[in-house]
Amino acid sequence: MTAPTLKKFLDSARPADARQVVVCAGDSLTHGVWSANWVRLLQRDLGRRGYVVVNAGWSGFLSCSLLREIDAVIDARPDVVVVMIGTNDVMASMHDAWRRSYDRQEPPEHPTLDTFRTWLDQIVLRLRSDTSARLALVDLPPVGEDLDGAFNVRVGLFNEVIREVAARYDVAVLPLNARLAALVEASSTAEPFDGTMKEIRSAMIQRKLLRRRWDKISARAGRVVLTDNIHLNDRAAGEVAALVRGFVDDSSP
Repeated sequence: MTAPTLKKFLDSARPADARQVVVCAGDSLTHGVWSANWVRLLQRDLGRRGYVVVNAGWSGFLSCSLLREIDAVIDARPDVVVVMIGTNDVMASMHDAWRRSYDRQEPPEHPTLDTFRTWLDQIVLRLRSDTSARLALVDLPPVGEDLDGAFNVRVGLFNEVIREVAARYDVAVLPLNARLAALVEASSTAEPFDGTMKEIRSAMIQRKLLRRRWDKISARAGRVVLTDNIHLNDRAAGEVAALVRGFVDDSSP
């Protein structure tokens, strides 16, 4: 069974036999169209146990855009909310070309580390104050598989902000970055990320036209967890699903 989108879930009545509603909120890494779909993996497992998993991922979203949709997340009356947001903020803060690609979202300010701190704080504050949900933040995965490169230095700074905000509100942080970095260190042979979008287009051609699995797309470029330096392959999606499933199990009353 595919996890319903947030809109579809809100348009229908909450199932009477739902054990709990788990809302997974974020960007394309959660949406699962440009990336392997970890929310579907989670629904496949938890759905058998009576949970309803809702996919509240929007491709391309900045953290300010997720903040604009937070009322809809709250309206779902979730028992658990898991948020993974910030990769697009990282990219927008590093390159003008990436920043311009997000202009259609009309961010109130140019995305920076400081704006991310502000917007993420507001997201968590709203979820804390307007729901009774158990809440976890997933730290950001690597960008490119050169772990010492400029992109991952920036990812590290954003993950520090995630931990800072989580500590302020006593929220769990799920350590995705460390899990994926260990896999990268063990076997990645990928070239450093050059910051362009060409790999994204290539990965989608391979996926949509050639029907290749996400893992195979990664392997052809020597990558272990990322298909195009940004998005997750099947192996990485499995790691996210395992972390979230563990949080749901550990935090269930």
